[in-house]
Amino acid sequence: MDGRKRDILRAVVDRYIERAEPVGSKTLSENRDLSPATLRNEMAALEEMGYLEHPHTSAGRVPTPKGYRFYVDELMESYRLSVREMQEINKAMRERLRLLDDMLDSSAELLSRLTRLASVTLGPAYPASAARIKRLEAFMPDPGSAVLVAALETGSVKTATMRIPESLRPVAEEELRELARAMPDGAYAGRLAPLLPFVKGFCAGLLAEDSEVCVHGEANLLDCPEYRDIRRAGLLLRYLSEERRSLASALRASPGVTVLIGAEGGAGPPANASVVAVSYEIGGGAMGVVGVVGPTRMDYARLCSRLSYFAEQISKRLKE
Repeated sequence: MDGRKRDILRAVVDRYIERAEPVGSKTLSENRDLSPATLRNEMAALEEMGYLEHPHTSAGRVPTPKGYRFYVDELMESYRLSVREMQEINKAMRERLRLLDDMLDSSAELLSRLTRLASVTLGPAYPASAARIKRLEAFMPDPGSAVLVAALETGSVKTATMRIPESLRPVAEEELRELARAMPDGAYAGRLAPLLPFVKGFCAGLLAEDSEVCVHGEANLLDCPEYRDIRRAGLLLRYLSEERRSLASALRASPGVTVLIGAEGGAGPPANASVVAVSYEIGGGAMGVVGVVGPTRMDYARLCSRLSYFAEQISKRLKE
């Protein structure tokens, strides 16, 4: 297919996508130096080649599946999201995540009320083995800023914005894209080397990203006889307040039911306290946790059953 036919096919597809009406030679000639007669001949040739077809009720032509395929593979120009579109997408994602947060908060509140203990929840996170960056893209919505978009192998997409130093603003956008494309595989020694730490930090942050433990109903613990001793109560409340990262690591260590009794192995809660938790999944290997914290004097069998049911219901609703 020569350059003229490629240009005409692209114009026909673009116009048909925009208007949903067959495209005629007269319409295409409005912004071109070619005459309607020349355009008709070229469109007839494209029809013979199988890229266009001619509806019986119209003088215009429309793309065939073959024409669309050639357009997608060979002719389609890259589309740059507008700032408004990015804002709309981010807003929709925030609303979706807010629904997730609301569901987990409601579950934790209900769980603490039913058990009269403190409840703990962890939002879903992907295992490190599934958090590899599949594709990294960069673009500049304006000369002073850039947006990095990372697609993980889990199917999730992460974004980050950065300010471009004034000294680097004249650098072509394509070089920033080359920097992003090189990051998953190796180094990049181009003129954008000063931006390398930011991009590396963004990539490392994605793979290390984890959600915090959320705790509800700590006041319930003060009703337990074991924690009428102020010192014991203080140790447990301080653990739940200051050691949430280590608690998150312990809860994510293995799927299924986790029971941490006292300071077993140095990773659990203080002595005379236990954590019982069950993991839930939302697909793709993403795992969250729901559980309770209380004295070692717990009805473990009943709690494990309740938590397993909670986890099943959370998984079901999140997958829906």
